[in-house]
Amino acid sequence: MPALPEAHAIAVIALTIVAFYLFTRDDVPLATTSLTVLVTLTVGFHLWPYHTVDGTLEPSVFFLGFGHEALVTICALMIIGRGLVVTGALEPVARIFSRALAASPRLAMLSTCPTPARRRWRLPCWQRWWPPPHSRRSRSPTAHCWAWAS
Repeated sequence: MPALPEAHAIAVIALTIVAFYLFTRDDVPLATTSLTVLVTLTVGFHLWPYHTVDGTLEPSVFFLGFGHEALVTICALMIIGRGLVVTGALEPVARIFSRALAASPRLAMLSTCPTPARRRWRLPCWQRWWPPPHSRRSRSPTAHCWAWAS
């Protein structure tokens, strides 16, 4: 029979279940739930420290991930998106696309494709199929383009 999880693991799983439940509630704001979970983790690991082979897990470790550039980028995009919605800056563009979609659905869908995706097929064949397949030779329509294989 496997060993039971440690008390810290059980507490974190219980906190996760409570957080998921609170995220589904409309009467509790998301920011309040998120801040409550973060404060509970920090205070909990401060009062009952977690000891590992490398030493004690400091509660400040929970805040290290907030400086990661991917998280900052996603937050910035969310702020910009919310600003565009609140100010109504995209309303004229949305009206143009809705009229175009009503008139010609295919043309409207084609116009929303990003330009780099349309230019992708103008690349040399070795750039189109990068990274190379696992086999030495590919059975794809561009099988003659296997210059990367050694």
